[in-house]
Amino acid sequence: MLLKMLETADVLIENFKPGTLDKWGIGNDVLRAKFPKLVHCRISGFGADGPRGGNPGYDAIIQAMTGMIAATGSPEAARCGSAFPWSTSPPGFTRRSVS
Repeated sequence: MLLKMLETADVLIENFKPGTLDKWGIGNDVLRAKFPKLVHCRISGFGADGPRGGNPGYDAIIQAMTGMIAATGSPEAARCGSAFPWSTSPPGFTRRSVS
């Protein structure tokens, strides 16, 4: 289904863990060969290398690492984190139109 959609797409933005598209047989080499004009933007929580490279970057993980979960709730109740997905929503709010 993705390859069918890409036939008419200009841009693919994905946020899978590094290597996921390769595991599915549709990594960057395959995409470039099939869709040479496609702009492929890969976003990941921790990148492909480094101490946390390849780890998932889900919102709950980012909130826990930044202390946001510890700052919510009350001492008597379990910490719950923010109801708003801070680490995943702002990029969608701050995008710019490109002409």
